[in-house]
Amino acid sequence: DVGNGQPGDVCAAAAQLDIAWELSPDVVVIDPGSNDLCSAGSTTEATVLSLVDFALRVSRIPSVRHVLVCSIIPRLFVPKWRPDFNTQVDKANLLLAKFLESMPNVHFWRHRSFTQNHTRLFSYDGFHFNDAGMLRYYRSIRGAAMKAYKLD
Repeated sequence: DVGNGQPGDVCAAAAQLDIAWELSPDVVVIDPGSNDLCSAGSTTEATVLSLVDFALRVSRIPSVRHVLVCSIIPRLFVPKWRPDFNTQVDKANLLLAKFLESMPNVHFWRHRSFTQNHTRLFSYDGFHFNDAGMLRYYRSIRGAAMKAYKLD
C-alpha cells in the first residue's frame, strides 16, 4: 500500500525505494497485493514483469542479502469486470515463481495457507482477512522472513 492512503501499484512502490535505502535492511519481504491484477487496464504479464523488476531493484540495495516475493493471494469474490481474476492470480504466481527461480538472492514465497479451503479466512467483503486470516497471514510473512535468514 503506497501513497496517500490509496492502494498503489508496483511502479509507485518502486519510486519509493529510497525508504529501503535509508532503513538498510538485511532481508526484504515483498508481499504484492492483487490491485494491480484487478485493474481493468493491466495484464498479468506486465504486472509480473513489474514485480520482478522491483525485486531486482530492491536486491541491489547494498545491505540486502535476500528478497522474498510472496505469492499473490486469490480473492474469495472476484471483480465483475475480471471474472477470470483468480485464474490470473494463479498464472501470475506461476510466472513469478519461474522468473525468480534463477535469481541468486531473490526467492519466491508461496502463502500455502491461502491456496486451499481459504474461504473461512476472509471477512464478508471477500478480499480482506478476518481475524483467523490475519493470524495465518502474519505467520506466513514471519515464515518468509525466517526462511530468508536460514538461506545464509
